[in-house]
Amino acid sequence: MTRTSQRGARPWRARLSTALLLAGLVSQTANARALAEPDKALADGLFREGRALMDAKDYPAACAKFSASWDVDPALGTLMNLALCYKLRGKTASAWRIYRRAAEIAKTKGQTERQDVADAEAAALEPRLLRATLSVEADPQNTVLSITLDGNTVSDSDWNTPFVIDPGRHELQISAPGHEPRTMTFDAVRAQTVVEIRPLPKASSLDDRPRSLGVRELHDDSWSAQEITALSLGGLGLVAAGVGLHFTLDAKDTYDDADCSARNVCSERGLEQQEAGKDKAILASVAGGVGAAALATAVALWLWPQAEATAEASSTVAVVPSTSGASVLFSGRY
Repeated sequence: MTRTSQRGARPWRARLSTALLLAGLVSQTANARALAEPDKALADGLFREGRALMDAKDYPAACAKFSASWDVDPALGTLMNLALCYKLRGKTASAWRIYRRAAEIAKTKGQTERQDVADAEAAALEPRLLRATLSVEADPQNTVLSITLDGNTVSDSDWNTPFVIDPGRHELQISAPGHEPRTMTFDAVRAQTVVEIRPLPKASSLDDRPRSLGVRELHDDSWSAQEITALSLGGLGLVAAGVGLHFTLDAKDTYDDADCSARNVCSERGLEQQEAGKDKAILASVAGGVGAAALATAVALWLWPQAEATAEASSTVAVVPSTSGASVLFSGRY
């Protein structure tokens, strides 16, 4: 009886598994269709916002709404309104292009009336179109240029050829590997505008920079006397700064530990401790001054442009301490 019950249950389990599998497939198909279908409610909302903004003559914002609606649901009516928005905004080239595209879509859909409207609007804009030519000068080094116009890449097939452009100011970005990039702006106000683009200069390297800029050149030969002096002063400065810090902390501890009351009434031993703390503070000031002066001089020597080395190169450094700090006297010939 047990075997019979198990055998009789297997077909039901198989049918249940098959049903669950089919339900999953149907659900996935429905989800895929939902993702593929445009969100018409969102597109309609953006379209209505665009119409309201266009009625309010806020054309930049209206065009942005129509463009967003088209991206969600590419409806022909939205495209026609976007073209009208660009036309009212004064962007004749953008409106002309979109009207022509709308006419092609209307033709494929058999919407003759809309096709005629789009064709008529495009034809009416043609006499007002401005054109620009990017006159790219030939580069003997055959440099591979990359040109963008208002953030959009301009194909080399469009170089040296007139193309329609919206009125107003435009920005060009020209770049090439191993060359200095260039940014250019121009105003499209005439029927024909020619923008000359000359070859880019090569990117300057550290070795090409003039020595007068104060940039220390990198080289692989032996250290010069000026460099050795800078490194020596740097080491001296770090040591002196460390000694000054040590005496500063020691002076504070000695002064704080003096046998004195809260009103600064001190015993004989307390007075001696305070004097010792002051002496340590003076030593800390001298050491700190020596360290700061040495480090500053080291940095100046390291960054200062070097003259051509000669056989008579020499240098002299003297540190002169004082009660208020220290001075570093430097003299040399390079």
